[in-house]
Amino acid sequence: MVHSSADLFEAIIDQHPASQEAIHSANLIADSYAKSGDWESLEDAAQRFADDEQLGDEAFEAQMLNIAARAAIKQVADGEATPAEAADRWLNVYQQYGDVHGTLDRTVEALRAVGRTDEAAQLVK
Repeated sequence: MVHSSADLFEAIIDQHPASQEAIHSANLIADSYAKSGDWESLEDAAQRFADDEQLGDEAFEAQMLNIAARAAIKQVADGEATPAEAADRWLNVYQQYGDVHGTLDRTVEALRAVGRTDEAAQLVK
């Protein structure tokens, strides 16, 4: 049976979540998704790693949440969508990750572009 590197790294995380090897494995998985441009998988993996209370410390959790937010932003920025869909996607990213990497400004701009000015105004209150 052939296993991918990601499968082996996932096994290390599952079997030894409190180890340094698990942290290295999580970072390698995240790096591989980022290098391949698989932003959806990167966001999912980083969010899962951040949510795993046995994996890493608070700094690691913050790092993984930052990576997840960047991946979500990349998906919206690079994705094909109508202006209304883009506004919904920006709002979702803002609600999930907060105002990181300019998401508030992008969300407000997208909402205003489709006439959702009341919603935009509520965000900047």
